[in-house]
Amino acid sequence: MCGMHASGIRDKRTVDYVQSFLHLDSTGGHSPVASRTWEQIKAQSFQLWELGQAGVRTHYENKSKELGVCDAINLEFVEIMLNPAKTTEQQAIRDIPEEGQERLFNSFLHLKGFDGCKDTPVEILHVFLLGIVKYLTIDFLGTLKGPQLEQVLAAWEAFNIHSLNITSIPSKFLT
Repeated sequence: MCGMHASGIRDKRTVDYVQSFLHLDSTGGHSPVASRTWEQIKAQSFQLWELGQAGVRTHYENKSKELGVCDAINLEFVEIMLNPAKTTEQQAIRDIPEEGQERLFNSFLHLKGFDGCKDTPVEILHVFLLGIVKYLTIDFLGTLKGPQLEQVLAAWEAFNIHSLNITSIPSKFLT
């Protein structure tokens, strides 16, 4: 899994970031990047849970983005812990014994013989759709002015997807 991180879009336009993205060193030679391990991700999930109980939502969200870790099940429990109106549910979560706390996390974290870094085909999705395509689209749409942007959004809405057997992404999500 990729461990790349940039604090903002401006940092993603630097030569260092692009070289890291392409696994190149400053001379253009191949520079392999160490992959994250499943044990690291599990430890980071537990770290996020501890942070989520501290009571500051933005700290949890920022750390989750920084680490690139999001456990949807654990996130629900964190949401409960951060909601002052859910005291009964909060107490029920606190009453879970120490040895049973794996129930607070996605069960994939505890599967014997499963390594989420090696057993899931996410690299193509991550590198192309969430990498190059996403950033090129964002940069392209950022250069468009009012009438041009309206024309692109209208073309997106007019695209006939019925024969593709997929759902459409509303054009408002592109801006």
